[in-house]
Amino acid sequence: MSFSKANTEKVLDDLLLKMAETSERNDLTIEQRCRVAEVIVKIAELRGDEERRRSLDATTDRLMRGLRIKH
Repeated sequence: MSFSKANTEKVLDDLLLKMAETSERNDLTIEQRCRVAEVIVKIAELRGDEERRRSLDATTDRLMRGLRIKH
């Protein structure tokens, strides 16, 4: 089964929205928050959006520093 570029972009956009909503939950563990951030960065990479990926990388780095987690 293959997807058109438009369908693939729609699926990635939907997943990105779901991950953004998930990241706003207050009941996530640190590990879950980090995993959500990793998924968001991966989605941005799949979309090929370098500017957004850099922004997400910076956000992930700030989150990790704030939680005092080395990665």
